Amino acid sequence: RTGWCPGEMVDLYEFDATPFTQGKTSLTIDYGVKKEAAEENWGRWEVSTQLIGYGAPNFKTDVAITDIRKPNTWEYYSRMNPICGNPEVVIQNTGSNDLTECTITYGAKGAKESSYTWKGKLGFLAKDTVVLPVPEWPATTGNQTFIASVSTTDDEYAGNNTRSSAFVMPPSYYSDLQIVLRTNKQAEDQYSWRLRKSDGTVVQEVEQLESEKLFTYDLKLEPGCYDFELVNREGYGLDFWFLRDRLGTGSLLFKSGGSTIKVFEPDFGNTAWMQFIVALKPTIQVSTDTLKFETPTPVRVERTFVVRAANEVGLRVDSIGIFSVRKHFSVVSTSKTLPASLMPGDSLVVTMAFERPDAGTTSGSARVYCNDERNPARLVRLVGTAGTTSVMEEEDLTSALSISVVPNPVMDNGTIRLNVVREDLLRGASVVIRDIMGRAVATVYQGDLGFGEQAFDVPSSLTGGMYVVSIETKTSRITSAFVISR
Repeated sequence: RTGWCPGEMVDLYEFDATPFTQGKTSLTIDYGVKKEAAEENWGRWEVSTQLIGYGAPNFKTDVAITDIRKPNTWEYYSRMNPICGNPEVVIQNTGSNDLTECTITYGAKGAKESSYTWKGKLGFLAKDTVVLPVPEWPATTGNQTFIASVSTTDDEYAGNNTRSSAFVMPPSYYSDLQIVLRTNKQAEDQYSWRLRKSDGTVVQEVEQLESEKLFTYDLKLEPGCYDFELVNREGYGLDFWFLRDRLGTGSLLFKSGGSTIKVFEPDFGNTAWMQFIVALKPTIQVSTDTLKFETPTPVRVERTFVVRAANEVGLRVDSIGIFSVRKHFSVVSTSKTLPASLMPGDSLVVTMAFERPDAGTTSGSARVYCNDERNPARLVRLVGTAGTTSVMEEEDLTSALSISVVPNPVMDNGTIRLNVVREDLLRGASVVIRDIMGRAVATVYQGDLGFGEQAFDVPSSLTGGMYVVSIETKTSRITSAFVISR
């Protein structure tokens, strides 16, 4: 190759020299290189040539599967994988007779096998890339095996009929998807994007985009397989170091439920592409956000709350945790032994106890640990009062809220997520980001933090490194460490 950075695929040219060898004992081969630019005076050409000779075909009728392009974890095909849509295989006629019809059976190992009849015309050694109908894809994650076999009537050699590839399924998302795209300069000449279902139905398509602008697209998607593609017609991606002074830089990410779930590499060249699945996911439902215990005298009091699966996918509840500085709350029992799987219609009854030796009010929280990806530790606020007092005793912030940064590490955009259960302890609070030396580098928020989920953006001005986000009041603080990798 010549004239540009290393890494670009070189061109391969194949010529059938058979017509030039008939009746000859020797053959002279010459080649020339056309000069593309008048002032091309840098770079060099390295040409590799092979002459391959072969005898008559071994078989009259023989068909082979030579490659599986999709699905495949091989890095050579990384820009077109992983998939939840149509597989692609390459077939070849390795017999002397023309191939006009063959049957391809395919599918993931352990899943239902699919079949497709190909019709066409392939001469000896000719190939065709076949796009197959969508099969039954596995519902499980992790490493998988895809198997494809081809057969035709009177096939004389079975040794080349089957091929397999390793693959993984693409990510599965909730139905609410937010596409966040920040363009660079000259975007009108470069960008367009499209989201479509695997059957080709276009969900949304944007042909022209303004320069240096943040675009946010909120979508509500049905369950299924989706194909997203952002195209740069000039081949510069959203960030190209060589032209950064002229074009600037942009970014592309997906969000769901206020959290960043996918950050695209901005230096992608022509296309940023991915397939993903939208599906119902385990979602927790509890009968109450706050469980109150009231007793006129300091005696033991029991109360219950109920956990259910919010949809037909079901829910797995792993454990129940209690957070309170004073050990006044406890789990008495659960109606099912934990961990427990809840199917639609099932209930998990959690019985809690409150007991303190004197008059006063205590607060804390119960956390239901489950496989809800968005809410893996569902909080139930606990408030217990013994006697007539209503004075709330001071506690540390571990019982007031949970805190996390997603994704961690932060590649481009990050979100600080808080789940507040004790707003009374968080009046006049500050959300501060500090470096590893403890110095405040950004104040994200100042003021009262209300009950429920809160989300704040990690400032884009922060450089790569280790940080902690700190929720601070006049008397207490709670921190969570995170990393920025930019």
